[in-house]
Amino acid sequence: MSDTNEQPASTEEQISLADQSQQVFDSVGAVLADYQQQWSARFSLASKEWQLTKQSVTIIVILCLMLAAILSTLWLISNVALGFMLYQSGLNVYILCLSLMTLNIGLMIIIWKTIKTLCKNVGFSRCINSLTGESKGEEHK
Repeated sequence: MSDTNEQPASTEEQISLADQSQQVFDSVGAVLADYQQQWSARFSLASKEWQLTKQSVTIIVILCLMLAAILSTLWLISNVALGFMLYQSGLNVYILCLSLMTLNIGLMIIIWKTIKTLCKNVGFSRCINSLTGESKGEEHK
């Protein structure tokens, strides 16, 4: 009689083991589905960021060109006005041209160095981080 009591327990253990195995497989499937959905969302985010970046850079370039045209006109007018005032004060034309050229070249060098420094900051770290799954504190340098 003890054999009959053990058989139902063993069958219950097998059913329980099968249920547990099925739960594990279901959980693994759910984790894999969530992981796939997470990567899909990352790529979607990266795509949207790339589109926004392209649009923003295009607008920035256009606005910078417009600003450069306006500033060039203002700079030309101020150089002519400064040259005319210095010429009216009796300064030699050669010294006048040399001093204006020195001023312009000096400002050009300062602007060039500033541009080089700022170009080091250009990058797509948020897009890269969204693809690699890194957090904000681990940004690329």
